[in-house]
Amino acid sequence: MRTIFNLAILATGILQRTVASPILNELNQEIYGPDVSWAIRTKELKWGNTQSLYNDFIEECRKAAGPKKAKYVCDQGEDFRIHMNTFQPMSMRNYTRLGFKKIRAPEEAFSLIKDFWDKNKHKNESEWHSINTYHNMWSSPPTIVNIQEKKHGGGPDVTSKVWEAARQSLEDWTGMHLSPCSIWGIRIYHNNSILTTHVDRNPLVISAIINVDQDVDEPWPLEVWGHDGKPYNITMEPGDMVMYESHSTLHGRPFPMRGRHFANIFVHFEPLGVFRRENHEDLNPDMVAHEDSMSSREEGLPPYVFPGTPWDEQWHEQNPEGWYLLRNDLTAAVRTGNLRTIDNLYIQDASSITEVDDNGWNALHEATRSGHLHVAKYLIERNVVLNVKTGHGRGQTALRLARDYHGEESEMYKYLEEMGAEL
Repeated sequence: MRTIFNLAILATGILQRTVASPILNELNQEIYGPDVSWAIRTKELKWGNTQSLYNDFIEECRKAAGPKKAKYVCDQGEDFRIHMNTFQPMSMRNYTRLGFKKIRAPEEAFSLIKDFWDKNKHKNESEWHSINTYHNMWSSPPTIVNIQEKKHGGGPDVTSKVWEAARQSLEDWTGMHLSPCSIWGIRIYHNNSILTTHVDRNPLVISAIINVDQDVDEPWPLEVWGHDGKPYNITMEPGDMVMYESHSTLHGRPFPMRGRHFANIFVHFEPLGVFRRENHEDLNPDMVAHEDSMSSREEGLPPYVFPGTPWDEQWHEQNPEGWYLLRNDLTAAVRTGNLRTIDNLYIQDASSITEVDDNGWNALHEATRSGHLHVAKYLIERNVVLNVKTGHGRGQTALRLARDYHGEESEMYKYLEEMGAEL
């Protein structure tokens, strides 16, 4: 907390020269201006101590990258981080009033995550192998326990449960239907870690940080710049969850971490531009209706990028084929186990998961043959009929497919039988 106290003292000194009393944010914290704690929109910081820390950070990056890569990785990479900080937020639709909110993580989800952590934390591996200016990984490399990797004790089943639990909280907060986008494993930051202030690349738009475990000598706050333009320093304990609009809300931990470890899991979603419900008290009042996002869709943009803004051109350069969520193929998604695409189609048209192809196969048939148990569970939880036969009623049920392709001892066969499927 020493760094925060120093910043508060600095902020008080700056503000007292212009006003009689300090300016506070909504958490009653004294605020400081931009480019005080870290370089956000300029490399010229307003406080000597953080300027020295920042200069050392960039110089260490150059040394770690080496003379051949330093200019591209450290100098141009840093220029692009600042460019994103400056132009991406102004080009994005916001979905909530302030841009962030701290709550307790859903109990069931945190219990699942904590159990995974306790059993598998010893399996952590180096996460980043390329140098960047978002973290001082050259001197304090973060490690990760990947929740999606079976060798780490994870897999599709636990990943889907965490995603779904986080999504419920984030959809309640934003009022929007959200598509699962990415989920990191449990990232472990170590002593002296610095996470520089940034916005996330698209399509990481609506996100959550859940603190899983920590062993620190002092709190390591998350610095968030709210939609009101004020900085907030959010401390977290295990089980705390910070929901934030990561595409437009500047966030980071620019104060060096003091301690042994600080373990978080990150869950990211992309809004589909479809209201889950309206008139939520925390909704951004500028979000009038679903049609508001259609102007973006008509320009080939995702619903969260405003047409005609600086990031419009940037987004089109990075996505020359347009918004990929408009190019969905249910059959291909089921065959590859791509639950994200299946869910996107279901949200936009619930009947999509019950449709049959020319051969009389539906999504459950394909999921069973392909052996994607997590997809089969998803479909059955949404009331897909169990005993429809392929070939428009003349072929095999899902249970028979499970027996023929995977055997009666397979998890797929046992699950379908337990759900009441028939041969």
